[in-house]
Amino acid sequence: MGWHVYIKRLKMKRTKSIFIFIFAFLAISINAQEIKHKSFRFEVGVNYPVVLKSGSNQNSKVAVYFEGLWNLKNSPLSIESSVSLERYTVKDGSYNGAANTLALIPSLIYNCNSRGKICPYFGLGTGVTVDNPDSGVFDPGYHFHFDAVPKVGVKICHIDVFSEYYITNSAYTRLVFGLGYTF
Repeated sequence: MGWHVYIKRLKMKRTKSIFIFIFAFLAISINAQEIKHKSFRFEVGVNYPVVLKSGSNQNSKVAVYFEGLWNLKNSPLSIESSVSLERYTVKDGSYNGAANTLALIPSLIYNCNSRGKICPYFGLGTGVTVDNPDSGVFDPGYHFHFDAVPKVGVKICHIDVFSEYYITNSAYTRLVFGLGYTF
């Protein structure tokens, strides 16, 4: 095994360790008090894109997202609007490399237990992503793609654990796992 393979494996282990550490740190911050139902909340967190094509995750990196949530009064529905940054591998024709993405996705969410400490939810978003292979998001060569994004997750007190699947141009389709903290 060459040194370059060893270094890639070491980087992947480090990324996984950071993600586990963040999850453990946020889990410790859960308290036993009842959650107050707010009409508007803000969330910040980390996400990790996974491309489901064979050998396509060597460029995936942990990134950040920001989200605004509006809980509709006397309803299990909420409206979310998220902005996220992502980096992952794209295989598009002859190009095989990293892509940088800025995603803007509004979503309609159904909360299964909106007033409890544990609240599973699911929803669907549609929006737009700005994708650029192998350079900054708005550098020359960027593309706009429209997306449909089904989402499923669970909120435990202020901690949000979710996955969402970006359905878009086949080269940019990906599964994203996320972990956030809701204020």
